[in-house]
Amino acid sequence: LATWFLDDKRYYTGIIRDISERKQAEQKFRSVTESAIDAIISADHVGDIISWNRAATDILGYTEEEAVGQRLELIIPDRFHDLHRNGMARFMRTGEASVIGTTVELAARTKSGDVVPIELSLSTWTVHEDRYFTGIIRDIGERKTAEEALRQSEQALRERTGELKHKNDA
Repeated sequence: LATWFLDDKRYYTGIIRDISERKQAEQKFRSVTESAIDAIISADHVGDIISWNRAATDILGYTEEEAVGQRLELIIPDRFHDLHRNGMARFMRTGEASVIGTTVELAARTKSGDVVPIELSLSTWTVHEDRYFTGIIRDIGERKTAEEALRQSEQALRERTGELKHKNDA
């Protein structure tokens, strides 16, 4: 809305833009992210969280209201804060990515302070020259527990096999 004068009369000019298509697209995107079983978290170029889905709440404990507007360090264990900041700064400065476009196993910090194993797929996107990041996070705690149980079982089997071989040789 703008105002202007012509001769002693005030006039107003307004621009109306139909945003219904954009709103529909936003609703579709939101329904996809909310139905996902993996956490989907987006952040802006400085690392402020701008979107947070229900699965992120299930995995990490923070509600959307608690997380949006906070720094990503909210869910990053303290020991990784410097690596995270340095990586973001390097990417913003050079475009050189080490994690973006890949899937990596990392750790995340929950609201309760627990550190949990996660799998992170990270991507970046640009809107009007503004850079954004989206991470898809999967809780891999059960998988890690199963892998450790399998490793221990294999170790016990190797030890038992060695004992039996030693007995048979004697």
